[in-house]
Amino acid sequence: MWYIRQLAEDASTGTGDRIDAPIGAFGYMVDVREDEAVPGTWTSLNQVTSKAPLTVTNPATAQVITLGHFTDRELPYQVYPSQLDGDPNKPYWLPMYFATWKGKSMVLPDDEASALYQHDKTVARPEINVSGPPANKLNAVYAAAPLATPLRYGHAYQFRVRLADMSGGGPHPGDSPQFDSPSHIAKCRFRRFIAPDIVRISDVPANTGEIRFSDTKLTIRRPLLGYPSVVFTGKYADPIPLLQNASNSMKGNEAFGISDPDVEAVEIVVEVQTLKMDNMQSVSGRESYIHLYTTTRKFPLDSMTFDDILTVPLQYKDCKVLNFGDPADLGDLGVNQAQLETMQELVLPRARTLRLTIRA
Repeated sequence: MWYIRQLAEDASTGTGDRIDAPIGAFGYMVDVREDEAVPGTWTSLNQVTSKAPLTVTNPATAQVITLGHFTDRELPYQVYPSQLDGDPNKPYWLPMYFATWKGKSMVLPDDEASALYQHDKTVARPEINVSGPPANKLNAVYAAAPLATPLRYGHAYQFRVRLADMSGGGPHPGDSPQFDSPSHIAKCRFRRFIAPDIVRISDVPANTGEIRFSDTKLTIRRPLLGYPSVVFTGKYADPIPLLQNASNSMKGNEAFGISDPDVEAVEIVVEVQTLKMDNMQSVSGRESYIHLYTTTRKFPLDSMTFDDILTVPLQYKDCKVLNFGDPADLGDLGVNQAQLETMQELVLPRARTLRLTIRA
């Protein structure tokens, strides 16, 4: 209830603004370090330095007062309830979590994300209360301190939170708690739960009534991965310029990205169409396609930007009899499952309706 009362109108001013009276913690300072056998020093995610001396203007005399440089100091991370679409007539909601860390400062906007997603070109959408580009100008005033702990998939991290009082003061990053215990340190392993997108296949004809595919090879490229996920892989020397080029070339489309460096191979499932309603031997059990075999092909590892091309030749053979469900004997196809895994080409039967499902 005390927090809800903080959202009430300040009747003493009559301005319609909420009561400006912080209670208890004014903000939070978040520290991170890698979870290692011998942990290193903590890195503050709130530390900034002003780009120029800070100033304030005396409202009574209009005199500009110079406060000086704000060097290697911390801005508090503050938490608030929110309203859907910024609509002041809708109720307040508490989010499922108050903070996320995406490898950058937690108190300054991500200027790389803003440039990649072209936030400066945001158009007004009154129906969702978007008046134009973001108005946050903190990046013009402050620069984030370098982070010694990069956020990478597969790494484990330790976090701790320091409280700031109403003056903004509190323990410094180098301070140790008076009573040290494991309970004030949270551990988290950062894992990739984003599945690879669809692979890119060149020269695939449009989906029309024509069912013949006469090409003799498949030309496959890695799927795309966007920002910031591709940065979290840690496999590009500098992915930002590549992402910016992709963003510029995909202007007006829904999504953009660069080659997913975590994709090492593709799985190819070969199925043969059978009689309608004969679904029991299909992979899903609901389609009239019988599974013939599944094989994998690995991408080359020659390109520093993971733009390698995987070429899979297609070898067509006349087959009178096909055996299903026996990897050691596929009938007149002339090869078995073990041999397929050592080959670059795919062996496919002629005079059948085939379906190839290719996924990373």
